[in-house]
Amino acid sequence: MTVDRARVPDNINVDIGTRLQVRTAEGRPMPVTVVGVDDTSVKLDGNHPLAGRDLVFDVELVEIVQAA
Repeated sequence: MTVDRARVPDNINVDIGTRLQVRTAEGRPMPVTVVGVDDTSVKLDGNHPLAGRDLVFDVELVEIVQAA
């Protein structure tokens, strides 16, 4: 989402990569990352930081249970 730069308080760091928290229209907090900044606007990304990345897990099978 892109927001008007004037809506961001002057004391808030808006460098690219900065993690911020905004409120949704329903009032719920939502973490966002600054992905673009210019003189008039700030572009925010609300995706999870791991979105689009390959994830690798080590899994240990602990037990196999017979279905009832």
